[in-house]
Amino acid sequence: MNRLVPSLNLQPELSGAYVATALAVAMASLLGACAQPSPPQQSLELVAIEQRLHGLEQRFDTLERFLTNLPAPPLRNRAEIEKNIQSLESKRTALLERYTSAHPYVREVDLSLRLLKLQLEFLDQASAAPK
Repeated sequence: MNRLVPSLNLQPELSGAYVATALAVAMASLLGACAQPSPPQQSLELVAIEQRLHGLEQRFDTLERFLTNLPAPPLRNRAEIEKNIQSLESKRTALLERYTSAHPYVREVDLSLRLLKLQLEFLDQASAAPK
């Protein structure tokens, strides 16, 4: 065992205890280092969290803008719904001059048009249903 730590000139019975203690201390410090992220890793995690937060804020803004542009509830008359459909179709035409059909603004108008057309269908079904 003395050959393992020749520079320390320890007695053979002490060198085994010394090596075991040194290994235990080294293992404990390695495990402690693995358990806690290093400062660069913490900053990388912080950047990732900030990016995720930014993405969520953008999604929230999009949803908020979308919800403010939704048509009113379906408790309107046929003439008002048709007027809104004509207005949205004009808006869609103007948007398509500038954007593609995949652009979020155009897609919002498309969804509003679909909802209005569904409202018309429901009005037709309600008026055709026997009373």
